[in-house]
Amino acid sequence: SWSAAMNNDRVILELDGVTAGYGTRSILHGLSLSVRAGEFVGIAGPNGSGKSTLLRVMTGLLEPSEGTVRLKGTPMRELSARQRARSFGTVFLHRESLPSFSAGEYVRQRLFARGIRSAGEEDAAVERALETTGAARLAKQNIRTLSAGELQLVSIAGALAQNGGLLFLDEPTAHLDIQHSLETAALLSRLHAEGTAVVAVFHDINIALSCCTRIAGIRDGAVVCDMDPGTFAESGAAEDLFGVTAARGKDPFTGKPVLHFISR
Repeated sequence: SWSAAMNNDRVILELDGVTAGYGTRSILHGLSLSVRAGEFVGIAGPNGSGKSTLLRVMTGLLEPSEGTVRLKGTPMRELSARQRARSFGTVFLHRESLPSFSAGEYVRQRLFARGIRSAGEEDAAVERALETTGAARLAKQNIRTLSAGELQLVSIAGALAQNGGLLFLDEPTAHLDIQHSLETAALLSRLHAEGTAVVAVFHDINIALSCCTRIAGIRDGAVVCDMDPGTFAESGAAEDLFGVTAARGKDPFTGKPVLHFISR
């Protein structure tokens, strides 16, 4: 397992009355949300609702103008960038800003916060992370040459190498074909089953329904629903959140809820 054993009732991330944005424009408005150890929280909502801004606040990349963010009980503003990097891994990779690294080098540079001093330990950590995500075959390839699906696996490997106990991902299945979307969702589900807490923004609500333990719906910078996937699918929350009409069904392979949408 990538995560140390933790009490699953323990709050590891807490946002209380958070208002945040850019310049004079607030995107989040008095938002409160908590994440417990061992949860898989999906953040969903229409375009422009504040999902990515919320993730930036959660990871300390954006400081709120009001309210508090606590990571394992400590105010986020009191933590240095290195302390944050030791506490969680992030997958916010954008192809246009990729360094000219091999996959192995990319994962290795994510180890800096862990203070590994032995080259042998570094090699083992890199190999383990790439093997866990099924990307070992890509270790020597330049990440700029990888497909979107391959790049996502390497990026998740980097996050695991950084800290596998808590992962944040921004639309992990975006721009992926069906096969790679399903493989990425299955990988995240497996990591969660092994004890990793996961917080991810999802564009595809059915992917979120398939792997999350909670779905937090964000609209106009506020949490408008926060519930388990079954309740989210059955309660009409998705219709209210996205302003559409939904038909509910079950995945014939997994038995989990599935939603089909039509515009109102």
